[in-house]
Amino acid sequence: MEKIKGFLLVVLVLFLSGCQTSVEVTERLFAMDTYMEITVHGTPEIAKKGAEELKRLEGLLKRDAVKNGKLPKETAFAIQEALDIARETEGAFDPTVAPLSDLWGFYEGEHHVPTEKELKQALSLVDYRQITIEENCLNTGNASLDLGGIGKGFASDYCCRLLKEEGVTSGILSLGGNVQTIGRKADGSMWKIGIANPQNPDEILCFVEVEEKAVVTSGGYQRYFEQAGKRYHHILNPKTGYPAESELLSVTVVGESATQCDALSTALFVMGLEKAVSYWQQENTFEMILVAKDGVYHTPGILPKESKRNLICLK
Repeated sequence: MEKIKGFLLVVLVLFLSGCQTSVEVTERLFAMDTYMEITVHGTPEIAKKGAEELKRLEGLLKRDAVKNGKLPKETAFAIQEALDIARETEGAFDPTVAPLSDLWGFYEGEHHVPTEKELKQALSLVDYRQITIEENCLNTGNASLDLGGIGKGFASDYCCRLLKEEGVTSGILSLGGNVQTIGRKADGSMWKIGIANPQNPDEILCFVEVEEKAVVTSGGYQRYFEQAGKRYHHILNPKTGYPAESELLSVTVVGESATQCDALSTALFVMGLEKAVSYWQQENTFEMILVAKDGVYHTPGILPKESKRNLICLK
């Protein structure tokens, strides 16, 4: 039975207005198969514009909208971003895993543990290197694209850009667990984001404080099913076709780009602890929190607070 444990992140938002003209406005919607919330200091019209932007992007990024031929510029840009990160992570993030997601029943239909023959056939269709896009014109070859692994982050970046253009200097977006902040809270303090305990998702494992940053978590506890006493989660390894297995329980990525954080949280989970640390040391363009069985690993630029597990700072 599939269990979806709500949001991956618990967002604790406390708006303390230091100005009489500052008004807290929240807009809620359902898009990209999840519940979303936009909270800004502004007007209801601005918050509504943000929600309309998310719905617009949903239409441009959904699977049946990503077809061969000329594409809208936003769709083409999202595909290019996905392909760039796929190359940088050597396929740990791969936007062509749609045949595998379908096979396991994580996209729609009934859950199913595939046979080796079924996996081999599906894996033959998984290869981001088959995808080409030039001048917004897409050719997928034998592969099929699914931007679900990057879509919420991409939409969040676009929505934040629009809100800032409308004059928003303090706000927070929660898109089904993808969190992105604009500036600081109205009282000048930083945003306090709770990271769920992968072994008990209703419990907060630790907190991080951020400003003008995206915070995205991926973990095998988010979506899964059980068969014959074994659990199968939705984060699939593009190379094996099976759910990724490592000592990691969840990965949280913190950075300026929600698009990057969204894709990397998946890629690093697939890589596992050792390779994830090596990748961070090589790139050093983001912060991360790796929840493993023996403790919580974190990069020096982000310090988890009130942690209920042993903290281990990476170098």
